[in-house]
Amino acid sequence: MIPLLKPANTLPGALHYYVAAELLKNLSIITSWPGGGMPDQQDLAILITLRFEHHALLHRGWELARGFALQCLATERDTPVVAAMHVPQVAGRKLKPHVHLIASSRRILGSNCADFVTDLLSADAKANAAKLWSDWCAAHA
Repeated sequence: MIPLLKPANTLPGALHYYVAAELLKNLSIITSWPGGGMPDQQDLAILITLRFEHHALLHRGWELARGFALQCLATERDTPVVAAMHVPQVAGRKLKPHVHLIASSRRILGSNCADFVTDLLSADAKANAAKLWSDWCAAHA
């Protein structure tokens, strides 16, 4: 199961499952639609990869990533986020274990879309996310 971490102000019940299903269903559209949008269209989702060292305990990395997603995305930015852990060593690869985060590019207030999460959609989005993650790990390691 892939958990959905949602903002505290979303409605209880099935809404968060609906949002997660919509994010996952539309992932193929997001990844296969370069330049196919309207002029000045914002991204549909925020994609962030959080990496861990090879020697790191997997459950510790997962909890760090889950806490980061809940606090920095769901709570502080009011955006639902899906987290999925990827452990390449299981398939014999030498890449580091990591967690993929897929978040709505728009804040969700109640059952409505609000403004865009601009700091994670700008030209500096990757650097901003890396700094947030670095600060989170330093504070919670």
